[in-house]
Amino acid sequence: EMIRSQAQCATIIFATEHPHHVLECDGELYDILGYSADEVVGRSIKFLFGPGTDLTKVNASIKGACFLVSNSIDTMVYGRDGVSHNVLLTCASRCLLSSSCHLAFVFETGPHVCPTRTLRTASAGQKFVEKSKIQFTHEIFDRVCIAQNVRFSHTEKCRCFTPSATVQYLPFCDDFGPMKLASVIEFITLLEKELASHSSKIVYCVEEGARNLTNAVFLLGAYLILMLDLSTDHVLGRFGWLDEGAIEAFRDATFSEPDYALTLEDCWRGLERGKAAGWIRRPSGPAPWLWGRIDMRAYSHWDDPLNGDLHMVVPGKLVALRGPRDLPCGDHADAGG
Repeated sequence: EMIRSQAQCATIIFATEHPHHVLECDGELYDILGYSADEVVGRSIKFLFGPGTDLTKVNASIKGACFLVSNSIDTMVYGRDGVSHNVLLTCASRCLLSSSCHLAFVFETGPHVCPTRTLRTASAGQKFVEKSKIQFTHEIFDRVCIAQNVRFSHTEKCRCFTPSATVQYLPFCDDFGPMKLASVIEFITLLEKELASHSSKIVYCVEEGARNLTNAVFLLGAYLILMLDLSTDHVLGRFGWLDEGAIEAFRDATFSEPDYALTLEDCWRGLERGKAAGWIRRPSGPAPWLWGRIDMRAYSHWDDPLNGDLHMVVPGKLVALRGPRDLPCGDHADAGG
């Protein structure tokens, strides 16, 4: 087997339907296996495999990709000259939510391969894309996936979930999150309704940009902590595939250069601590608005700037509210009734 000093990466796009004919491939395929694009396009992907290939793993990887589950496996593929090559093979859906979904094989060979980068490459169907433009879909937990920069149309396998119309962060300056508690609860309520109404995969389709992705990841992590009782460490593991540059730390509500970073882990650990203290937990009785010691009806009332913009930081002990402001002389009315 040929020994290479640097990792090499090649991509093949092929049809979902058996026998999985190749639709396109990149030039790196020639460097690794000796095949030109003209020799590959139109052929079944089975030309890659031989006696040393673990076909059980390959078939399972293809089946998983059809259901939006991407993974990487170590296996053997064969070049044009019949020489075997040990590769890290990743199968993922490309343009997952379009009407014409295809699959992608990305395989790397060499001493320094990266499954995370390979998975994102497979989903994108290309190797060099600006981080904020990368297409990806990844399953976070059973039936719930997250996707960004993908085209969408509802299919029998998946539905697009876009709560951004009702779950929003309203910035003061250059701040963009984290989402307030009312938004977290609204997100959980919408996702629970979606899961109960449909048996297909639910794909959280996130708008472009690192800040939108950061807020989406925070909300999914909050769901895992509050509804599935996962620890912050487990939640971090569910998002370990994300490149660090794909998300952005939260900042203070100014336009100045921030001198500290509030991370997703900080936010999740705070939520986990509040849950352990009994301050917040999912409703279990006849009052769906009561999340632990947080009455969401009262929360929404006092959260309104017309009612003080007041929040309870420590239940029964500490509140925070907007500072007082002098009003000019004259008659004033309560605009909120």
